Amino acid sequence: MITSEKLIGSENYLSWSASVELWFMGQGYEDHLVKQETDISKVKGLYTNDIQRLYKVASSIVNVRQQDIDLSTYIGQIASLKEEFLTVMPLTTDVGDQRTQIDKFFMVLTLIGLHPDLETVRD
Repeated sequence: MITSEKLIGSENYLSWSASVELWFMGQGYEDHLVKQETDISKVKGLYTNDIQRLYKVASSIVNVRQQDIDLSTYIGQIASLKEEFLTVMPLTTDVGDQRTQIDKFFMVLTLIGLHPDLETVRD
């Protein structure tokens, strides 16, 4: 979620827009506020659910436990999670893409570790 503050016309536009701008800057997307959509090379990635998928995979990875299952099943779960992770975070030789992937991954880890009182931030 970009901001928990709902836009109420001109009544709270300044504070709302400051929150939105801060979010874009924090994600490294401040140029998206002034560029035309056709000029943004990564626009498709912004509108897909890759962050939601990454959140789900990362959450599964950090919460996987053997518990009452046999070792081979547990190792199979780990292997499956690794493959799923590689579909949302594919290996790349492009340093810029690597930086973007690392930033996304650590943003997701930050969201996963938030206190339950801050659940609205995760949504």
